[in-house]
Parts: sequence; C-alpha cells; structure tokens
Amino acid sequence: MSEFVIFNGIYETLAGLIFYILGLILLLSFLVVVKIKLSQTKTDRVFNNVSEFLENETYFRHGKHKTEKDYQQNLEGKLEVLTERHGYNIKYEAVPKNGKYRVDFVVENLVGIEMKFYQGGHKIEEQLCRQIINYSKYYPKMIGLVLNSTNKNDKDLKKEIEEIMDNLNVIGKKDYRIIVKSIGKSSQKKD
Repeated sequence: MSEFVIFNGIYETLAGLIFYILGLILLLSFLVVVKIKLSQTKTDRVFNNVSEFLENETYFRHGKHKTEKDYQQNLEGKLEVLTERHGYNIKYEAVPKNGKYRVDFVVENLVGIEMKFYQGGHKIEEQLCRQIINYSKYYPKMIGLVLNSTNKNDKDLKKEIEEIMDNLNVIGKKDYRIIVKSIGKSSQKKD
C-alpha cells in the first residue's frame, strides 16, 4: 500500500509540474503576441488597416463614361468607414509641404493612396510607379490602387507593376503595396 501512495504522490507532483510548464508556455506565447502587436508602429498599423480595407471591403462598379476622377470621388466616400472605425484623418487631393505634387488621398499624414483607372497599355503602370516614388518622399507608406477595366488578369497586372517597382529599386517593398481590383466585365478575372 505504501508503494501505491508513493507512486500516486509522484504522479500528482509530475502532473502538477506538467500543468505548470504548460501554463508558462501559454503565458509566454501570449506575451510574444502582445509584444509583436505593440512593436508594430502606428505607421504600420495605419498602412495595414488601409490596405486590408481596400483589398477586402471596397468594390467599384464600372460605368461606361466614368473617369478616374469619378472613381476617386467614389473612394472618398468609402474611406469614411476608416474614419468611423479608427478615427483616421483622411485628406482628398492632399498637397505635401512643398506643393509640388498632389496625391489622391493621405491617411493620418502617414499613408498615401494613388489611384489609377487601368484601360490597357503600359502608360498607367509607369505613371503609377513614378508617382509612388515621388510621393514616398513625403509619406512613409504608399498604396497604389489600380482599378482594372480590362480582361487582363488582376494578379498579372499587379505582378507587372511590382516588377517595375523592383527594377527601379527606389523604395523598399515593405513601404508600398499594389492593389488591383477588377471592375466591369473583367470582375470575374481575379485569378
């Protein structure tokens, strides 16, 4: 009987130790997650929130006579959601201090958004890349939002623009994001 009591005592001690170690592992995991979230800068948080919103929550309807300006004005209304959710200050057609350029949107004076209405060709791709580079001097993060009204695959168009940016090698990949959204007839051509 005494052997059973000793074995039972060792078993309980071992089980307690295992639960204690598991508790420590869980606590450490939680602290790592908290540290990662806290280490993310305000700029990164704003950049990620805006990017995720544009990628996942914005949709544009094709209009036969719509211009890029029409889509920008449409986006201006959609961006109000970010102000409601996060209290972001968003400026439309913002001019940096030097007054030389006008970016389509600026969020919290940290993230610039340049929108392009793509109807084919390479002119828009190159223009967008030049603008992202120019505006990156004034805003730490840039988003290029391309509305694709062609049958060109969104992923292919995004890849082409990113390749131009990589070849220019002026700003780091973590400082800009290209988002391509289909509109009109091509809206089924996302993959």
